[in-house]
Amino acid sequence: MVRLLVGHQLSDTQTGLRGVPLSLIPDLLPLTSNRYEFELDMLITAKHQQCPLLQVPIQTIYLDGNSSSHFNPIFDSMKIYFVLLRFSFVSLLTAILDNAVFLLSFQLSHSIGLSQTMGRLIAAIFNYSAARKAVFLSRERHSNTLPKYLALVIVGGLTSYALIKLLVSLFPLSPVIAKIIAETILFLANFAIQRDFVFRRTRSATTPAQTDWTTYYQKVPVTAKLTRRYTARMLDKALRLAGVQPGRDLHVIEIGGANSCFLDYLLQRLQPSKYDVIDTNAFGLDLLRSHPEFGRRLYTLQQSVFELDLRETADVVFSVGLIEHFDQQSTRAAIGAHFDSVKPGGVVLLTFPRPTPLYRVTRGLLEFLGLWKFPDERPLQPTEVLDGVRTCGQVIHQKLLWPLMLTQHLIVARRHAVENSIVAVDRVSSVSA
Repeated sequence: MVRLLVGHQLSDTQTGLRGVPLSLIPDLLPLTSNRYEFELDMLITAKHQQCPLLQVPIQTIYLDGNSSSHFNPIFDSMKIYFVLLRFSFVSLLTAILDNAVFLLSFQLSHSIGLSQTMGRLIAAIFNYSAARKAVFLSRERHSNTLPKYLALVIVGGLTSYALIKLLVSLFPLSPVIAKIIAETILFLANFAIQRDFVFRRTRSATTPAQTDWTTYYQKVPVTAKLTRRYTARMLDKALRLAGVQPGRDLHVIEIGGANSCFLDYLLQRLQPSKYDVIDTNAFGLDLLRSHPEFGRRLYTLQQSVFELDLRETADVVFSVGLIEHFDQQSTRAAIGAHFDSVKPGGVVLLTFPRPTPLYRVTRGLLEFLGLWKFPDERPLQPTEVLDGVRTCGQVIHQKLLWPLMLTQHLIVARRHAVENSIVAVDRVSSVSA
C-alpha cells in the first residue's frame, strides 16, 4: 500500500532523520497530522509534488533499549494506517457511486453501454474534485489536469466496458457483478495513472527545477541505453577525424560523466593510459568505483566544471549532455573550462541538444506523458556554442545526430596555441565572473 501511494519501495516510513528541501516546506506546513502519521504524510506530499526520494542507509542506535520512545504500537499504528485509509477513501466512495448509478441505470435501460456511461459520468464529477483536493493535493490549473483526467475517464470507461462484456460472455455473471470485478481490476491502474500523470505537478517558469541525476542514475531508461551505443560510435568516429590516435600515452577527461556510459567503449577503442571522469554527483561517481579499471586507468574527481582543479591537462576533453543545463552565460563559461583542461593543440568534443522540429516533437510527447527527466535542459543553437568554441580553438568537425530523436549536435575543435589560449581564458573568466 505504501509503495502504491508513494511510488517508491521504502525500507522504513518512520525514519527520524530526514533532509527536506526548502521548496517542499510550503506544501508541508498546511498538513494537520502530527508525530508518526506526519512522517507518512510527508512522503505522500513529496511524491505528489515531484520531490524525489533518496534513501541513505545509516546505523540505527537505540539508547537504553529505546526506552525514551513514545511510540504506542496500537494507537500510533492506527493513526499511521488511517493516513493510508484516508487516501483510499475517495476511490472507494467513487466506486460505490459509480456502481450505484450503473445498477439503477441498468435496471431502467438494460443497456450495459448506457449504464456504464451514466455511472462513469456521475462518478467522474465527484472523483475529479475529491481526488484533486483531498488525495493528490494538486494545485495545478484545471486547464492542465482536467483534459488528462477526461482522457483517463474515456479510456478507463472503454476498458471497463470491454471487460464487463468479456466477463459476461465467458462466465454466468450478472452485469453488475461483472462491473464490480472489472472496476476492481482497474482500481490500482487508475490510481497510479492519476498519481503519476493526471495530477502530477508541473513546474512553472518562475520556479525552475533541477535535473535529479541521482534518481536518473538509479534507473536509466531502456531507450537511453540504446541511444548511447549510437552516440559512443559517433564519439569515436569524431575523435578519429580529429586525429586522435589510440595509445598508451593518451589522456582523456570526461566532464559531467558520472556513471559514464561511454567508458567501456572508449577504453577499448582509444586505449588511453588515463581516463578521468569529473562530476558533482557523488552517487554516480560511486558507481564507477566498482569498475575493474578504477585505480588503474580510471580515476574520478568530484568537482564542478566551473571550479576545476586539475593536476594536469589532457589530450582529449569531452562532455555529452552537460553544457545545456546552464544559462547562456554559464554555458559559455563551461565551454571555456573544457579548453582550459586540454593541452595546447588538444581536442575538445561537445554534444548538446539542438532544437530541431524532431527534438521539439519528441520532447513534447515525453513531457505530455510525464516521462521527461531533464527539466533544466535548454536546447542550444549551434551558433551559441560555436561563439564560445571559436574564442578558444579551431572547429574541426560538426555533425547533427538526428537518429537520437532528441537531436544532438556534435562539435569537435582543437585548442589554440598557448599565446591564443591565454586570451581565450581571460575572455571566459570575464564571462563567468
